[in-house]
Amino acid sequence: MEYKKALEKAQKFCAYQERAPQDVINRLSRWGIFPQQIDEIMERLKEDQFLDEKRFARVFTQDKFNFQKWGRYKIRAKLKEKNIPESTISWAIEQINEEKYRQVLAELAEKKLRLIKGDDKYARGQKLAQYLLARGFESDLVWDIARPD
Repeated sequence: MEYKKALEKAQKFCAYQERAPQDVINRLSRWGIFPQQIDEIMERLKEDQFLDEKRFARVFTQDKFNFQKWGRYKIRAKLKEKNIPESTISWAIEQINEEKYRQVLAELAEKKLRLIKGDDKYARGQKLAQYLLARGFESDLVWDIARPD
């Protein structure tokens, strides 16, 4: 594939939704683009603002928190998988409203607790904690909610 056609396809790929740079590199590789051309295309996409790591990290973080109800740890891990720099990940995660974060955690806990069967409050607390930890919430926040009183 020639450079111009590859650039146009990459621009369309990035215009459709926010993309991590690593996702674009992977796609270009699958298209059979040579490494030197990949570097040139990536630079052009950044110059033309089709690609922006910080913008991607912010959108990804907000989407995963607002729609999938993921906690900070899970969001951080997924962004690391996409080779986003740690400083950018930290910045994006700081954008989550703390009050809303705790509210979502409480709502998830309340909803899950209604679904957990059994009378043993310790077992129910364990199952609740396991669920919330798997969603990526911090253990201190989880145990504050899941600890039976």
